[in-house]
Amino acid sequence: MTLLEHIDSLPDYMITMVVEATLTAYGLSPTYWAGLARAVAEGRIDPPGPLREGARAFALLTADRPGAFEAGLAFFDDWKVAGLARLRIERIGAGAVDLTTRLPGRQARGQEPDEGAVLRALAFPGRGDRPGDKALYPLSRAAIRTRHNEAPKSEYYRLQGDTSRAATAFLAAAGTAPHSDAQLDRILAAMGTLAAPRNGFLGIGMMLGLYDGLTRLGADPAAQRVLARLAGLRADIPKENQIGLFRAPAIRSALLVLALRRDDPAVRAALALFPHFDPAEAPQPPVDPVARRTGIWDVAAPLFSTLVVVFSCRANLDGRVAAMRNGWLAGLADLGIPYVVVTGGGHGQREDDVVRLNAPDDYEGLPQKTLEAVRWVYRNTACTHMLKIDDDCFLDVPEFFQSQSHRKFDYYGRRLFRKPGETDRMWHMDKSTSARGRLELDKSPEPSEYADGGSGYVLSRHAMGALLDAAASAPGAALVNVSFMEDKMVGDLLALCDIRVAEEDFLVSIRRRTRPDGVPTPMWLNSFFAGPASGVKQVHLDTATDQALALKRAGQGGLWPKKLWPTFAPVRLGYQSGALELISNEARLTRVNAEPLAVVACMRNEMFMLPHFLTHYRKLGVRAFLVIDNRSDDGTLEHLLAQPDVAVFSVDTDYRLSQYGVAWQMAVVANLRVNRWSLMADADELLVYRGWKRKALPKLLRKPALRDADAVRLRMLDMYPRGPLRAATFAKGGPFAEADHVDARPFLRDTVSRGPFSNAETLTSALRHRLLPGARPDIFVAQKFALLKYRPWMRVSAGLHYLAEAKLADQEMLFAHFKYNAHFRAKAVEEVARGQHFNDAEEYRKYLDLMAEGREVIFDPAVSVHWDHCEDVRRILD
Repeated sequence: MTLLEHIDSLPDYMITMVVEATLTAYGLSPTYWAGLARAVAEGRIDPPGPLREGARAFALLTADRPGAFEAGLAFFDDWKVAGLARLRIERIGAGAVDLTTRLPGRQARGQEPDEGAVLRALAFPGRGDRPGDKALYPLSRAAIRTRHNEAPKSEYYRLQGDTSRAATAFLAAAGTAPHSDAQLDRILAAMGTLAAPRNGFLGIGMMLGLYDGLTRLGADPAAQRVLARLAGLRADIPKENQIGLFRAPAIRSALLVLALRRDDPAVRAALALFPHFDPAEAPQPPVDPVARRTGIWDVAAPLFSTLVVVFSCRANLDGRVAAMRNGWLAGLADLGIPYVVVTGGGHGQREDDVVRLNAPDDYEGLPQKTLEAVRWVYRNTACTHMLKIDDDCFLDVPEFFQSQSHRKFDYYGRRLFRKPGETDRMWHMDKSTSARGRLELDKSPEPSEYADGGSGYVLSRHAMGALLDAAASAPGAALVNVSFMEDKMVGDLLALCDIRVAEEDFLVSIRRRTRPDGVPTPMWLNSFFAGPASGVKQVHLDTATDQALALKRAGQGGLWPKKLWPTFAPVRLGYQSGALELISNEARLTRVNAEPLAVVACMRNEMFMLPHFLTHYRKLGVRAFLVIDNRSDDGTLEHLLAQPDVAVFSVDTDYRLSQYGVAWQMAVVANLRVNRWSLMADADELLVYRGWKRKALPKLLRKPALRDADAVRLRMLDMYPRGPLRAATFAKGGPFAEADHVDARPFLRDTVSRGPFSNAETLTSALRHRLLPGARPDIFVAQKFALLKYRPWMRVSAGLHYLAEAKLADQEMLFAHFKYNAHFRAKAVEEVARGQHFNDAEEYRKYLDLMAEGREVIFDPAVSVHWDHCEDVRRILD
């Protein structure tokens, strides 16, 4: 403001710079515009024209009349104001944007890219399909593919799928209806584009498959056009690249299928284009009719030539496998793709769709079972690829196979890499039943690169043969003997043959339970179910119960499950995405979120405090809880889902990457609760205020003292028991009865810190400085601005300890903080192991050092008082 008071004395170019810098930095700050208005009213400032226009535009942003917001926003678009994209998302609401008319085909200045906005809208909880949404699906698919940034992307992915579908349709009609030469020429032209070396010669492999199919159908004129185009492509390839051309996986697999009919003159004409290929490499059916019936020798779909192998066990045939048969497995027949289900405990016989392998049927026997499955496919089928997939997965059959991605590689799946020391060598123990499995460590080598078995992977026939040869060698046999993880073993064996995993466009979504009877939530790769708007190829469901749901979603529009993202950052998917997935049903969220006040909490393994937390806030009149669960494995998630007044989101991102939970809480508040009261509380933070035992909090917030405020400052009051921590189980009288003491002077003011916004007094915890003497005076901040009526221009710090751009209430409240209890030691051990809290859980490490010295009593008669007798508490509550 001081600079503006003297702006007339500045050169013209500096006036322009000051105006531009002011609007860019403070254009969305109500504090700035209020200060400018006061200065103008007092005659201290005569603002330049753009600032006067800016003041009028900002007033429009808060005006309650149609079109005012967009009109105000138009001004700030021109000045590229900081925070504009965030304001659009929060003020308009991601679920309310009419994207079908607003976004496609244009990039609005200052907005998030179209694709990200489409994901926010289609995934927004409660937003169903709308007319015209199908026009957004290409944007949605492109956005999801882009944000799966772990996997490399083919520049021709869309063309691969379009060409494969066109070729499939052409073959389906070739035997019964006349075809158009122009139609065939378009397909061949596209295949020619895909024939480049950088695309793995896929187009040549697809032409060979198309030729195979046409000759089987007797469509000779069309087949001759394909053969002529193949010959032309073959001739254009430099001579030095022609000798080993047949070894390209896409070409070799197609030649192997053709070679099954090598006595056919039409087939020999195609094979002659690849003179270095030996047709004898193709498998031949056994002469014995019984052995022939055991295998699968008819390659009905030469464009795919893949056998789907579902890994299961005898115990899961009536549950998981039955659900798959009623689900996506039935869709394989539409493309002529066969499948088998493999279990252990047999001798290689096939009974309908089940093959009982001569291998163990337990978890620790998976390496042997996998090798036996590969051996069975290699010896008993003519398929050139096998897709290994578990019985708790869902496959989008058209997306996976029509994309043709897997045919470009010998080994295809989600790539994992383990540096020395990164392998969990006890992964198998909890799932094993034998003494060997429960007691022996995995001793397989590192570093290691392999395809994740839980996400499925594909082996070409060449890779199958190499795998079996490697396993039979002395180094391979030794490796098998020390391996418990079948997927890692496969990668390690193939590495001996210099075959590496490729994951190009392998878009998967992974969901896992944290406990045997738990609810599956996102883990590692956070994405969507398969469907026309997603393009995800495979979903690891982790249960049989979601197979029907996944099949239903694959046939519907929109994006599922529903998600929210922080509004201040781009939309991300995959690993460490920061995405919050709605686990409760949408109807419950709508009902709960309609309340004028909601408690918004982040939780992880809080069953010790959770019942007390819910009971306390319900007694205060709270009727809505919006909880973000961070992969609890102690039953917290399941308990929350059973509560009718709780809507639950799950997030799989590391806690340390969330501003210690604030980013997740603010994602809920900014997306769902703009201009409504929200209390952001941890499970061990119980709110108390003047008259808290008789006054309902929602009613209090409607009183004049708080009605016109935006936020309330809460002091964090560290509570502890008089006796040892282990006695504070909260089973007898609850937290306030069993941890009822505080330090007489609970808050310290001996720091000069004013926070990141330089506008707040800083209180710190006297207790924590007493327990950990010598700590910096500015840590252990004992205040939170956690009760907010959120506005889009508010700015909160990590931990909610500081706040800017808000009107504070005069009244303060307290968070009774019950960290110190019987569960504290176990919590400290867990958090030190996780390393997710501030400075690698520094505070918890120091607490464990104290406990190692036998200090389990926090109470000190020299400084401790009953919390009712603390003067600071009385000043706030009386």
